[in-house]
Amino acid sequence: MTRSFREYAIPEFTGVSVPHISDKQVRSWRLRVPDLTTQDQLARRVEAEVSQINSVIARTEEFIALAKERRAALITAAVTGQIDVSGETS
Repeated sequence: MTRSFREYAIPEFTGVSVPHISDKQVRSWRLRVPDLTTQDQLARRVEAEVSQINSVIARTEEFIALAKERRAALITAAVTGQIDVSGETS
């Protein structure tokens, strides 16, 4: 619930223990909508943010895939005796 709707609705509530508001009361509230220029600017900013987030997600997925490959290679090297994992020094 937005602050402006809350400020409109709270005085409209009826009921003692559980507040009630009718659909007619909700429909009578006027939603303020930014002008088209502002909407366009906001949409471009959101698109830029989403693009950055998608880029971070893609890089993270690449890192995870590389980490899995390295983990598998390390396990293979340990199992085949290519590296000593006993902790003993010679």
